[in-house]
Amino acid sequence: MKNNNDIYTNYIVSYIDVLGQKALLENIRDLTETTEGKVLLKTEKGRNKFEEIREKTYGSVLELRQTFENALKIFGDKILSHHELNTLSPEDQHEIKRIAKPMSYHFFSDTITIYAPLQREDELKVRYCIAATFFACMETMLLKFSNGTFFRGGIEVGEGIEFPSGGIYGLALNDAYNLEKETAEYPRVVVGNKLAELIQNKEKKTKYSKFLSRVNTRLYDLCGSLIIKDKDGNFIIDFLGKTFADLCPGYLRERSQRYIGNACKAIGNEYTKALSEGDEKLSHRFELLKDYYFERLGNWGLEYTTIILNK
Repeated sequence: MKNNNDIYTNYIVSYIDVLGQKALLENIRDLTETTEGKVLLKTEKGRNKFEEIREKTYGSVLELRQTFENALKIFGDKILSHHELNTLSPEDQHEIKRIAKPMSYHFFSDTITIYAPLQREDELKVRYCIAATFFACMETMLLKFSNGTFFRGGIEVGEGIEFPSGGIYGLALNDAYNLEKETAEYPRVVVGNKLAELIQNKEKKTKYSKFLSRVNTRLYDLCGSLIIKDKDGNFIIDFLGKTFADLCPGYLRERSQRYIGNACKAIGNEYTKALSEGDEKLSHRFELLKDYYFERLGNWGLEYTTIILNK
């Protein structure tokens, strides 16, 4: 039974919100009407428009959820399929399986939260959870930005408590939410200062076997190399950075290049649309994202002229 003084636990929480959904959903009002409790199209001419909006809302959010789930699974499977796993002692095998247990996530409408409890003395588990969260965000940004589904988010550590039926509550979620709403501004994932400090903490309190020490060091180096300070001074996940590019297997490089090229086109379309509608705030956000992409094309073997000529 938990001690009353130990109700809350430290958690890492990622809060993700899909952008542009409200405006798209509002367009459905002009296309549908409710008759005798049934929602019907006002005219058959509006069917194509309705289907297009449904694909960009429900369809996009459903795919986003599936992409996050798959990314978390891929990262865990990568650890569990390590070529040395079967040669390890039973104790080390148990430890690897323990840290690689699936992280929790919760979906509500067009938002996603990913979370896991953290005990700071459990360095290996802490670093695994941070790396898995980052990987899920990076993989999803790479894939979904390419088809015009943009989101932003915040990740932070802090006090929290889980509901018995699933879901997280507490300061960690509140801080992650505020990073998304108040700080992120454009499609990116902002890393909170407490999490950034934890990532950069080199102190090692736990004695591990030779193999587990190597994994611990690798995860430490990986987490630190996946964040950068953006132009406004905030830490962000560098999902197009050199580290993620180097992790991309050769057989996936060409596909990733296509994703990036398609994302540049989608970003350009959103930027042009916002300008034409006189929405300076939105156009500025996509200009920032466009700059981020163009500054990192070289990491993926791409050039600005290649992206422009392939439009």
